[in-house]
Amino acid sequence: MAVSLVNLVRVPEIRNKLLFTLGFLALYRIGFKIPLPGVSYQAFRAAADQAGSGLFGLMNIMTGAQLQQATLFSLGVMPYISASIIFSLLSKVVPSLEKLSKEGASGQRKINQYTRLATIPICLVQSLFVVIGVLGSKVGTTPMLSSSVASYYGLYVVLVMVALTAGTMFIMWIGEQITENGVGNGISIIIMSGIVAELWPTMVRLWSGGGQGDATQSFQTLLLFLLTWSVMVVAVVFMTKAHRRIPIRQAKQTRGRQVYGGQAHFLPIKVNSAGVMPIIFGSALLMIP
Repeated sequence: MAVSLVNLVRVPEIRNKLLFTLGFLALYRIGFKIPLPGVSYQAFRAAADQAGSGLFGLMNIMTGAQLQQATLFSLGVMPYISASIIFSLLSKVVPSLEKLSKEGASGQRKINQYTRLATIPICLVQSLFVVIGVLGSKVGTTPMLSSSVASYYGLYVVLVMVALTAGTMFIMWIGEQITENGVGNGISIIIMSGIVAELWPTMVRLWSGGGQGDATQSFQTLLLFLLTWSVMVVAVVFMTKAHRRIPIRQAKQTRGRQVYGGQAHFLPIKVNSAGVMPIIFGSALLMIP
């Protein structure tokens, strides 16, 4: 396997695609270091840690976002995924969109353009909820927003909405560039990178135990986490690849003295044909207050 990977890197086309993908992923991760202005990060992190097992944690797992960090890329790709799901459903019920979906590559390009445009209002709505519903709240008696933005709160809300929307649109552009010039599906790779980036910090937190417990207990907790994570990965791969074989038998045909047909084939039907889309769609609905 190692030899195969080395041989792949030696191919110039593949090497360039890998470097292109890694470069844009690095650019994507840099965006999570750009903070939103006017936020009390101690209060925000405290609230995010309290909600880590709830909506914050769910959306981070499903989209690779960083809702527990008030940064430029906090929304992740969830608005774009929501718009994609909406147009996937509309293409089955709206005649004009259904016609476009059957026109091949040209029709798909138009649908993709509509999806990009629909992402903008979804970003604006979700960012408004983030600013007013999340950043506008308090942790105990400590407000999440700095007192310096109180005098121009309306302008601040608009500024953060535009910033979060621009961040999501930039992530969408990165995903499209990876899809066209890199390796694999760009949006899927972005989601994966966000999930993997949180894996090591999670392991460190489990090992340290938040400053509580002894080393043996921390090791047992970390071992249980790794075991559970491995079992989940195997289960997901198994359910994704599993299919039921429906037997198909061809009738025998006699032509002269030769007999043709009569061979047994099968029609594979995936067990989980819907994939992860229902879960992502449900997660998108949870973003609506």
